[in-house]
Amino acid sequence: MYWNDNGQDPGSIKGNFYNSVYERTDIAIGESILLSVSLQFFYIGYTGNNDGLFISPRIASSVDNIPLSLYFQATQALSSNIEPYPGFKWNVGLAYIF
Repeated sequence: MYWNDNGQDPGSIKGNFYNSVYERTDIAIGESILLSVSLQFFYIGYTGNNDGLFISPRIASSVDNIPLSLYFQATQALSSNIEPYPGFKWNVGLAYIF
């Protein structure tokens, strides 16, 4: 995926976003638990010294016939000149599937 961002307001930053994702879904664990994993690499290059290469893995699990999914996602900067340095970030979430 590629985005080119051009802010319309005066002073807005402009730049590019590149994204590559590998995704594997519906990995069966037992008879009723499903896992889904993805690995995302993305690069942002914006005006004002806002550049960086990041990796972001995601793991989600769900149970058959229950419309909820629990997931964990992390993001790690591999290289960046963004200040303050973004470092490691993570989150856990609950998604309703409809």
